[in-house]
Amino acid sequence: MNSLVSAAFELMLVGMGVVFLFLFVLTSITYLLGFLFPEREQVATERDHSSRDQEGTSPQLMAAIAIAVRKYQDKKRNAS
Repeated sequence: MNSLVSAAFELMLVGMGVVFLFLFVLTSITYLLGFLFPEREQVATERDHSSRDQEGTSPQLMAAIAIAVRKYQDKKRNAS
């Protein structure tokens, strides 16, 4: 019975060691890939969003949206 418990304990330690080693290698490879290939797409995406905000929304469009929202809110208040 004692040898069975020691074998189970040994198997548990080996399994935990393998999992720890795998996670360490996975984390190291992920960090290395992030270091070698930095993310460039996010910078371009942020630039696209800022240019769309400046070019796509005119003051007339913003005024029309504000008027529509105000009319909707007034209509909702009157219905209550």
